Amino acid sequence: MVREDLVSSLRNAVERGESIEKAKRSLTNAGYDSAEVEQAAAALAEEVEERFPIITEAQASGKFKSSRMLEGEKPKKKIDALTIVLIAVFAVLLLAVGIILVLGFIK
Repeated sequence: MVREDLVSSLRNAVERGESIEKAKRSLTNAGYDSAEVEQAAAALAEEVEERFPIITEAQASGKFKSSRMLEGEKPKKKIDALTIVLIAVFAVLLLAVGIILVLGFIK
């Protein structure tokens, strides 16, 4: 049976930025049984894998289709920053031309 206190200790160490190897070494140096520490590390690895699944090579290469795409929904397009800037410049120019025309008719 896996000791939850060891799993918790390993999890806390990793969350603080320690490597899993250093955390295991610290626990065994503190007197914990190395087999129990290894079991706890394996349990932590399973927990992490369940919460954060590893991206497969097919997913990374784009051959994987998300469930949204399988249902026929088109992927959302992102508007890049250059497009936004160009639209803003066009709007300002259009506004300026409108103001100039209005002021020209007032005189």
